[in-house]
Amino acid sequence: SERIGILGSCEIDSTGNLQDFRVGIRLDEGTTGEILSIEGRLKKDVMDVTTRSLIPGLNGTQSIPYQPRGIVQNSLGPLERMPGLQVGQAWETQVGSLMTGKVQPCQVRVVGTEHIIWGSTPVLTLKVVTRMAPITAATWVRPDGLVLRQEIPFPNKIKLILDRLPDDTAVAAVIGSR
Repeated sequence: SERIGILGSCEIDSTGNLQDFRVGIRLDEGTTGEILSIEGRLKKDVMDVTTRSLIPGLNGTQSIPYQPRGIVQNSLGPLERMPGLQVGQAWETQVGSLMTGKVQPCQVRVVGTEHIIWGSTPVLTLKVVTRMAPITAATWVRPDGLVLRQEIPFPNKIKLILDRLPDDTAVAAVIGSR
């Protein structure tokens, strides 16, 4: 039930290629110090990824081959959209694991449809399952591609659940913080 703040940015050029990215994690939305940051910068056909953390063993730099218009996800990064999904669709992607500090392939599949309660309303979603040893994460996506919820398991039976705030709640939260 704890809140954390995740800030991210990326630069994508006019041809659709990632040039650089940054993800920062804070213990809550009000603090300025990050417990973890991951930054990547493209140099020719290699993405140099640097991790800085208060958690021992996660600091370092790694170079990963970059394919034009390729994707490397971060295992904690909130997803905005996953358009064009269909039940049964499957693909492989690269994910940076915060547990191992390495980029590894994972298998992704749209396993079916599922109703979830979002805000106070039942919503039909497509359930997307991502398998990356040793974890299996789930994402619930509205048919228009908007990601509503992500669930990422951790050791010791802890789950990180990222819920998108419904538009009216998000507006109220912004107005209330002014």
